[in-house]
Amino acid sequence: MNRLKKIESLFHQALERENELRLEFLERECGSDKDLLKELCELLQSDSLSDSFMEEPAMAAHAVELSMISPQITEGSVLGRHRLLSPIGIGGMGSVYKACDIRSGQIEAVKILAPHLALTRSAVRRFLREAKAVAALKHPAIARILDFGERDGVYYIAMEYVEGETLSQRIERSPFSWQQVTDILLQVVDALQEAHKKGIIHRDLKPSNLMIKETGEIKILDFGLVKVQRGFGLHAEGFVSADTLTLPGTVLGTVNYMSPEQAMGKQIDPRSDIFSLGVIAYELLTGRRPFQRKTIGDTFNSICHESYHPIARFNYEASEKFETIVGKCLRKDPLRRYRSAKELGKDLQRVCEYDSPVRTGSFKTKKWLVFGAAAISLALVVLVLLVYWLI
Repeated sequence: MNRLKKIESLFHQALERENELRLEFLERECGSDKDLLKELCELLQSDSLSDSFMEEPAMAAHAVELSMISPQITEGSVLGRHRLLSPIGIGGMGSVYKACDIRSGQIEAVKILAPHLALTRSAVRRFLREAKAVAALKHPAIARILDFGERDGVYYIAMEYVEGETLSQRIERSPFSWQQVTDILLQVVDALQEAHKKGIIHRDLKPSNLMIKETGEIKILDFGLVKVQRGFGLHAEGFVSADTLTLPGTVLGTVNYMSPEQAMGKQIDPRSDIFSLGVIAYELLTGRRPFQRKTIGDTFNSICHESYHPIARFNYEASEKFETIVGKCLRKDPLRRYRSAKELGKDLQRVCEYDSPVRTGSFKTKKWLVFGAAAISLALVVLVLLVYWLI
């Protein structure tokens, strides 16, 4: 059985099972083939009205499954005023191309909805919802939407092209320093304040959706799972209609970065993004994900019910107050987390301005205390000898 036939067979077998049994079935059938499991999970998400545009980041370096590209799309194709130059990445919901604006010559990134999803009304609505929502956001840490539209059944979003690497790519080399993580979080928190103020919940914050430039600037790339809250912001202004909102009970997102309420399919609010940001902070400091387990089911259980190892176990350099901040972000009960991104930002700013970047009693602290004491002792000895010589 070739790969495509196997995917089709397992997909339909999974659909015949109850939702809670599908992951267990797929894990058993896929065995050690993690790529196959990932593809099937993405297909199931798409089938169940998933909003995710791409599981891989918009600027991913490696492409997968060329079948996700429309046969109408090739290098040199023109969508609106955008000429496609070369593929950047492909994921579960579509592909991304480096492109050029024919009128201005500006280099862009163009996201294209996968062909099979372009035939689904709900997927098209979600794709356009992302474009409308993000186009309304004006913030230096959010990649700008330049244009969006449709040509011959191909739906596209043209967005700012960002040079750099994703945080997930960067962390493969080594964990970030305490100062770097603080700077990254402050930038993302400031962007979230702008989004939450307009009623936009990201729902899929993760290192692969955050690009870091050589200058240290951060860009949020992908809002493919964006949710607009009822009653205010874009929803109240008529940008997004009620039928585009996710129904309670639908589980969407990337497992390792989901909040407990998101993992259980409950109603979410901006505090869900704060939980995801806590997971990102933990990973940037330690190189580990706090709730990741061997299976998806075990990871869900860990997110909802289990505690995590303290940051100090893997990185002793982060201040104790900083670990307290991360801990508050990662509380299971959203009512016990930070109430807003603004509140989180204030605590981060205080730690950045007033606290030492190392823990009391750490090796570096002790080392400098020893050197300081030695220097003082030496100065006293010199002073005594000098007084004795003058007398």
